[in-house]
Amino acid sequence: MTTFLAASRKYRMSYSMIGVVLLLIEIAIVAFAPVVSPYGPNQQFYNALLQPPSLAHLFGTDSLGQDVLSQVIYGGRTSLVLGFGVTIASGFGGTILGMLCITPRRDFWIMRLVDALISFPPILIALAIIGAIGSGLTKEMLVISVAFIPYSARVVRGEVLRLRSMTYVEAAEALGGSQIRIALKHFLPNAMPAIMAQLTYVFARAIVLDAALGYLGLGVPPPTPTWGTLIANSQPYLATAWWAWLAPSLTIIYTTIVVNMVGRTINSWRKRWDSSESEQQSVEDVIGEATG
Repeated sequence: MTTFLAASRKYRMSYSMIGVVLLLIEIAIVAFAPVVSPYGPNQQFYNALLQPPSLAHLFGTDSLGQDVLSQVIYGGRTSLVLGFGVTIASGFGGTILGMLCITPRRDFWIMRLVDALISFPPILIALAIIGAIGSGLTKEMLVISVAFIPYSARVVRGEVLRLRSMTYVEAAEALGGSQIRIALKHFLPNAMPAIMAQLTYVFARAIVLDAALGYLGLGVPPPTPTWGTLIANSQPYLATAWWAWLAPSLTIIYTTIVVNMVGRTINSWRKRWDSSESEQQSVEDVIGEATG
């Protein structure tokens, strides 16, 4: 039985680490797009319109004669930059809101605001704001971040409520520690595993939402290629030029699966977090600071 559990744990860790490696490979390909890509993102071949996959064009060409593989690679730049930007912004905003829930009064009012925002699907919030301020990479990044901040705030708030009853937090409060100091020194480090796991979920959903906005024509405007616009432009040729929409669609699926695998890695690290030793060490730190 012990051997089976050890083998199962080893398999789960190997599976999880594969996601990290695959994501790093994708980031490397996108980062070195001018070297890896066979053609420029907007280079056209007028004698090869809607050409199926071949040695010259591995993923075929679209209706404008542009190489689909090159557009998918350069489109990944936009999607991954937006995904990382949304992850950082929503994580930062959600962490601040969640940490402010350290007192019951603030917790009540902040959670009512969060509940109101979560009641609307993120795509509706994005459509409403983009319709008012216009499209563009920076604006889209801001809009999607606003749509996902409530989800991050809810996770952080849950960790705050869990940690608020810990012995070391009660010791810090009894010794006169300020709320800011307790939040930064005790809440934030111990809530970081949950925050990181949540941010992988945000990253994957941000890429899907970016593709949806691009498909609707509300994403990053041309000539910058995005996965969503590639699918939208190939819609009239769904049956006759399947390669034009299949490549960006599979890339979106691949990216979300890989990011979820990374999230599984973080979750596995989180499950091995020894709370009892962490709490004991934290109490000793609090007492040592007070007596030092």
